[in-house]
This record gives sequence, structure tokens and C-alpha cells, in this order.
Amino acid sequence: MLRAFLFALLCFSAAHAADGPLKIIVFGDSITEGKTPAVLKPAERWIERVQASSGGKWVCVNEGKGGRPASAVNELAPALKRSPDASVLVIALGTNDSRDYPAGSVERLSANMTKLIEIARTANPKLQIILCAPYNINIDGLKHDQDKSARRVENLVAFGKAIEKLSAEKKCGFINFYGVIPPGSLTTDGVHPDAAGHAAIAEVAEKGLKEILK
Repeated sequence: MLRAFLFALLCFSAAHAADGPLKIIVFGDSITEGKTPAVLKPAERWIERVQASSGGKWVCVNEGKGGRPASAVNELAPALKRSPDASVLVIALGTNDSRDYPAGSVERLSANMTKLIEIARTANPKLQIILCAPYNINIDGLKHDQDKSARRVENLVAFGKAIEKLSAEKKCGFINFYGVIPPGSLTTDGVHPDAAGHAAIAEVAEKGLKEILK
């Protein structure tokens, strides 16, 4: 009798755990963080939108930080430790790296993304990793480096292709954010989207996550 009760309890606990929300860490930059522009409300950030639209199936952990490049590899391990029960890691970086104008920027980005993957898999071999191509920008709205805007766009396009290739090689998921943000949503500084821009990102992110995590 006792054994039957314990077995039933274990089955119930396992089923309950399986029905719990999937925790997704999003390791990104200021667009992930969602504090720019200042008028952007927390509920309007793309990560919050994705979580809300999941109907309780996903819990999205915002590990965004303003100005973060892919070379900030030492910041990933602490982020993972803050959410040890996470099942998915989304890496959304590259926008800040697009200001790396000297030759070899693509190779440097790829090397740093590879390090991030290795750190994540060392910390949790079961963690599902999803890489994202960086977002597009609006060169007409850029506040800095206007003279190098064309090179920055070239970097972003090249980064996206390199990240897609790396995701295939490392057996990671891939979501393409380039070209998703409408130019009219990038009028603050050419880089940080408004609420409509975050909504556009959220739509693509949700579709990509559903496809990868099905």
C-alpha cells in the first residue's frame, strides 16, 4: 500500500514538473535589456512580450546589459549561475561588435561566440543554445560614427551569416533578427527600437522559439 502511494506520488511530481514553465535565459545587450529609449515600458520589451504571449509556458530571464559585446565572455557564467534551472540559452549579441571596424571583425566575433557556446555547455551540457543574428540599424538616425555607417551595416550582415553558419556547426538553434525592426522604429538613435520595434522582434523571436523548441 505504501509503495503504491509513493509510486503515485512520484508520478504526480514528475508530471507536475514536466508541466512547469520552461526557463529561457536571454543573454544580450541594451536591446535585450530594454531600457532605451527611456519611454519604453517594461511590458513593451520584446522579452516580456514573448513571455506574456507564451501563456505561462515560458519564463524569460532578462540578462541584457547595455554596451555588451560578444567579447564579454566572462559575464556569461555568472548569468547562468543566477538561473541554474534554465533549459534554454538565447545569445543575442553582435550589435555593439559592429563598431569593430578593423579587418578581421567577423573572425573575432565568431571566436567569441564559440567561447560563449563552450562556456554554456561546460556549465550545463543539457542546455539548449540558440544564437541570434544581430538586429538591423537605421543609419540615418545614428548619433555616432556616421562616416562609418556603411561599414557598420556590412559588419552586421556579415555577422548574421557567420552566426548562422556557427549555429549549424555547433548544433545550436538560430533566429535571424536582421531586418526585423522597421526603420521608423529606430528614430531615437538609429539603434534602439521603440515599442513597435520591440513588438516586431518579439513576433520573430516567438516564432523562432516555437519552431526550435517544438
